[in-house]
Amino acid sequence: MEQPESASAVSSLRPMWNYVDPQGNTRGPFPMSWLFRWSSFFDKDFKVWRTGETAEQAILLTDAFLMYL
Repeated sequence: MEQPESASAVSSLRPMWNYVDPQGNTRGPFPMSWLFRWSSFFDKDFKVWRTGETAEQAILLTDAFLMYL
């Protein structure tokens, strides 16, 4: 998956999101719009967390959609 051009830039208006892939690798950051486009590839219990937070603070992607889309 490709990285956003400004992957290192974090905006409080447009949070960037991370996740752990099936191989256990942390991926991201990505804008929510990208995760929404990829959502058919993720299980229903798939979790994400905002850049600046930890994996332990991850929330369900479906909940993140409700909050940010």
